[in-house]
Amino acid sequence: NTRQKLITMFWTWTIIACIFYIPTYSIRLPTTIFCPSIKEAHVALSNTNTKACVSHESILNKLLVFRRPKKRILILMSDTGGGHRASAQALQQAINEQYPKRFEVDVMDIWTSHANWPYNQFVPVYRFLAKHPILWRAFYAYGLFPPTKVLQELFAWRSSYQSFQKVIISAKPDLVVSVHPLCQLMPLTIVREMNKNRAPKAKIPFITVVTDLGGAHCTWFDKRVDACFVPSEAVRQLAIKNGIDRSKVILRGLPVRPSFWKPSSPKSVIRKQLGLDQNRKTVLLMGGGDGVGGIENIATQLARSLQKLDLSTQMIVICGHNKLMTDSLSAKLKPEDKLKVSIKGFVNNVDQYMTASDCLVTKAGPGTIAESMIRGLPLVLSYYLPGQEFGNIAYVVDGGFGVYTGNRPKRVAKAVCDMFQNETVMKAISDRCIASSHMHATKQIAKDIATTVLAKR
Repeated sequence: NTRQKLITMFWTWTIIACIFYIPTYSIRLPTTIFCPSIKEAHVALSNTNTKACVSHESILNKLLVFRRPKKRILILMSDTGGGHRASAQALQQAINEQYPKRFEVDVMDIWTSHANWPYNQFVPVYRFLAKHPILWRAFYAYGLFPPTKVLQELFAWRSSYQSFQKVIISAKPDLVVSVHPLCQLMPLTIVREMNKNRAPKAKIPFITVVTDLGGAHCTWFDKRVDACFVPSEAVRQLAIKNGIDRSKVILRGLPVRPSFWKPSSPKSVIRKQLGLDQNRKTVLLMGGGDGVGGIENIATQLARSLQKLDLSTQMIVICGHNKLMTDSLSAKLKPEDKLKVSIKGFVNNVDQYMTASDCLVTKAGPGTIAESMIRGLPLVLSYYLPGQEFGNIAYVVDGGFGVYTGNRPKRVAKAVCDMFQNETVMKAISDRCIASSHMHATKQIAKDIATTVLAKR
């Protein structure tokens, strides 16, 4: 009996020691321990002349699931435009894929869900203003002018600070990420207040991921952040100019949707899947998720111009949620011998349509630009939202990734026709787009966020 008790105690303490000390020290164990089948273990052992090993990081991925509760990451955004939510969800998925079962990642539209009136109406107000550029320009300038900026911040603070504080505290985050310019001031102040009472626990880091590409509103930049990820050199300089320490500003690229994280299938394969002609020059028109930017007039004029070319072409128009435009163009544009036309509403496979195309006509949205560059798609920018999208024009034109025509249908049509008639120019633009793109930005940012949390023990 005594011998059995000693053996039992020995193995009990051995298991406890493994659970609590293996993650602490960098050791190497046989891969076969973690192989789910004998066949996989045999493959692992046959791939090396020495005993197969796994790294300290691999051991952590296996054991910390059982040892510790999941770390909580809170991503704050607002649905003013599709790009902020897309970036937030892309980071969420990238973290979960790279660190399975290690984190609980929540995406929160904090203004819509937890602000008080009128600040919980940002989304419908934005959609209205986006269709009226002059009004949007005034609204954007209102937020830049120091007296009105401070006044609006005071009103928002008085209206919604307590509700923001309540929801952030109840979320119990181990790290907070902002992917929206209006999710810095109050949330960051709340996190700093929470950190005063965190001892002996690690402080909660606050990270900003800027999702504007060529320029950014000053509200993106708060010198109190622990890190600020930026998508371009132009935005990096803005962050530094607005007081963020150089060591905190990290250039990674823009977070993009998961379908853009890896190279696409060949163009011929995608065209076949989409029912498109294999040999026609193809132009894709997009106006954003809400279908803004004068796409209807541009599509009509472009169709006329393409029919005059001595080329067989096809045009794809993605109208987003604008059903009136979808119905109008479907009735107006009919296929011709030299031109095939495909009119779509909102689609979930934009990456495939980009891969199938030879050039893109679109508004100067940062996400669309970043994704099209990953696919090597020359850009014709026809429209930009005054303010945050103005800098995207210079980013594309100065970088040699495309041209800006303004919202003038004849100029757009000429730019597309010129590209289609000059294969050498199109190829050069495509190569520059691919060389300057950041396909792996989302996963890199996600890894940086995750390691920041894991380092705070």
